[in-house]
Amino acid sequence: MNARIGKYLTAYNCIQLTGWFLTFLALILFPAKSFKLLCFVQLFAALEILHAYLKWIKSNFIFTFLQTGARIIMLVVIIQLNIGLQHSNQTFINLFTVYQLMALAWCVAEIIRSSYYLKKSSPLITWLRYNAFIICYPVGVTTELYLIYSLLIYKSKLSVTIALILLILTYFIGFPSLYLHLLKQRKRILNKQIP
Repeated sequence: MNARIGKYLTAYNCIQLTGWFLTFLALILFPAKSFKLLCFVQLFAALEILHAYLKWIKSNFIFTFLQTGARIIMLVVIIQLNIGLQHSNQTFINLFTVYQLMALAWCVAEIIRSSYYLKKSSPLITWLRYNAFIICYPVGVTTELYLIYSLLIYKSKLSVTIALILLILTYFIGFPSLYLHLLKQRKRILNKQIP
């Protein structure tokens, strides 16, 4: 990798780390105002698809595309839920709490990941990088599925229902392979650290 790409990736990861940390703080301090910041940081993270495609990073292009794409779709689902709930008398108990839990899982995972990719990672950051996903990933996926299901219940259009069912099926097909991929990486990296 040439020096310019290396400097760009360092700057990118610094911006990501800052963005995810600010989103984390917003979720704790100003939860109702955190969504726009989450959208900005996640849309900026879509550059990782390009990074993986150009092989500037070691991440698998397909896995990067699936994870980033799923998160962007989740932002649209949340927007649709919010719009729908504002125009109806229906309420879904704890949807905001579910959103917060999902966003917190994303933030924790991305703060650790961005720190790790800055190449100044300590053994603790490396350990967190390859262990925190064990909790963050299932929490994120479970909350995402709950929000999709909530929209599925709310929407009555056949085309929306079919799209949401296909999205749910994609999760059930994609999650196991992504999670197993992360477990294999974990075993490989942590085995190198053991003296």
